[in-house]
Amino acid sequence: TGGNVELGLQASESDRERLYDLIKDQDVLVLVAGLGGGTGSAATQILAQVAAKTDATVLAFVNHPFSFEGPQRKQVAEQASGDLRQLVHGLFSLPNDLLMQEGPEGSSVIEAFDLANKWIQQAIEALVVLLLKKGVINQDLNALRSVFCDFGGRAFYGVAASSGADYVA
Repeated sequence: TGGNVELGLQASESDRERLYDLIKDQDVLVLVAGLGGGTGSAATQILAQVAAKTDATVLAFVNHPFSFEGPQRKQVAEQASGDLRQLVHGLFSLPNDLLMQEGPEGSSVIEAFDLANKWIQQAIEALVVLLLKKGVINQDLNALRSVFCDFGGRAFYGVAASSGADYVA
């Protein structure tokens, strides 16, 4: 959409019924988007509005633009994030500037995007394992829904790995 949020909203609106048909029977929806432009900022909002009409627990993982992308993209992302927070059960925000700090010295933007993909993938995999894999403490969809029971939730996540003799699965 060339960064045009209105154009993104129009495009997404035209497929609202089709989106509903795709997601109406889902228990959990995980939305992943980059905010600050027209596509992610608009389409994610419309999809979350549609999802709010279902019984699904809706979680969103969103990236915010780099500082060097300018104040316009930052403003669009902040507005989209605030609007989206009211439509989902949990919003996980990941500032791209943080990714540059976490990577090795001299990391490129592409490497930062790879790190974002890795972090979001790990978070989603952890969620799937929590819900589907038997472990010491078994969790299910109702446990997830008890944590994310209301719209507008602010959420944080961390992912860790372990191995060895005392590893707990």
